[in-house]
Amino acid sequence: MSSILRAPLEQLSSTRLASAHRGALDDAPPSALARSPTIAPGPFQHPTPIGNSITRTILSTHRPTLGAFCANRTQRKAPIALLTTVVALFTLLLSMITPFVQATTPYVFHFPRDHGAHPTYRTEWWYVTGHLVTPQGRPFGFEVTFFRIGLRPPHTETGAGIGRSHWRADTLYPAHFAVTDPVGQQFLSTERLERGALDIAAASSTDLAVHAASWYLKRSANGTLLLAARSPRASLRLTLRPQKSPAIHGVDGISRKGACASCASHYVSLTHLASDGRLTLDGRAYRVHGLSWFDHEFGSSELDPSEVGWDWFGIMLKDGRDIMIYRLRHADGTIDRASSGSLIAADGSMTHLTRDQVEITTLGHWQSAQTHAIYPSGWHLRIPTARIDITLAPKVAAQELTPRVGPAYWEGASSVTDRAGHERGDAYVELTGYAENVAI
Repeated sequence: MSSILRAPLEQLSSTRLASAHRGALDDAPPSALARSPTIAPGPFQHPTPIGNSITRTILSTHRPTLGAFCANRTQRKAPIALLTTVVALFTLLLSMITPFVQATTPYVFHFPRDHGAHPTYRTEWWYVTGHLVTPQGRPFGFEVTFFRIGLRPPHTETGAGIGRSHWRADTLYPAHFAVTDPVGQQFLSTERLERGALDIAAASSTDLAVHAASWYLKRSANGTLLLAARSPRASLRLTLRPQKSPAIHGVDGISRKGACASCASHYVSLTHLASDGRLTLDGRAYRVHGLSWFDHEFGSSELDPSEVGWDWFGIMLKDGRDIMIYRLRHADGTIDRASSGSLIAADGSMTHLTRDQVEITTLGHWQSAQTHAIYPSGWHLRIPTARIDITLAPKVAAQELTPRVGPAYWEGASSVTDRAGHERGDAYVELTGYAENVAI
């Protein structure tokens, strides 16, 4: 699971974007942001969520044309503007008839194709976290996530290139990058928000190759993954080598996220990636190596309306086993029955875990000075059937990300110890819905 998922379309539509050539919010100076256009949500509504989403997209994409039509309706340009408007409305009607695909039927993964993008689904993300160490033993954690948010289904094109512009974006690509420095007790995070136009950002549909401006994650011919991201204070470039076969979560390729028929996704991980490369922090470069975890998930309407967020755990044990667990929370604090997980053995074989097979007790809390959200901090985790009894503790308490698009969330590197206090591995924990409810 991962963080931003699908922010409300009106929030995405009203975000101030830098110019098409700059794109990245984190790189744009205040003066550039002030000059960039603000696209406000449209006044029209449709009784279905997909209708509302596409209506807002069309109004956002065609606002200059619609404005030109209104201002020049008595001039010769009016017929052109009218034609574009008709095409836009026709696209809207097609989108209502042919919405995004739901992850409701059994799914058989085929690799490397299924490492790539699935544009017939609304939301998708490729997510890498890891635990690195320098030759001198200094530890670091990192997170790099690429999101793909479809604004309209790919099969709503009107044909013959009518109304199609190379500048038009059918997809948004938010991306997050964070570094955890336990020695310095600091946490650095940054974000990008790119348009899927003019190759500013894109994702291949045939293999793993996604980029948002200069950040990228791609699979090479020999199966290794190449990852790169940077911010004003940090940069990361890694080579990731899979040590296990892909772990497909859920049952029959469906990872359930609630009781409703559409509350599901297709979810696969590479849980054990030998990693090496270069990390730069505040101008100092480090050679690093360690282990990373890769998640890839796609769907169109995942959370049940009664769910407010989730707690996700990605745990790599020193004995070679890996554990993925997600707990879907209701507003009253109860855990949804669809919550589940996977236990991946050292040889890559998998065991599906139901909600009731996993026992998690919160040991403490941390409050954000920025959002005032109160997050769990420290966990005792037991899986009796697998004889797992461990404690997780954040390596830095303050690991909250506060993106400009999407809800704030806590995503942090954590230590793993046994009851005697011996180190047993490393983990990443993601906590959403504590600063504000998440809707995807």
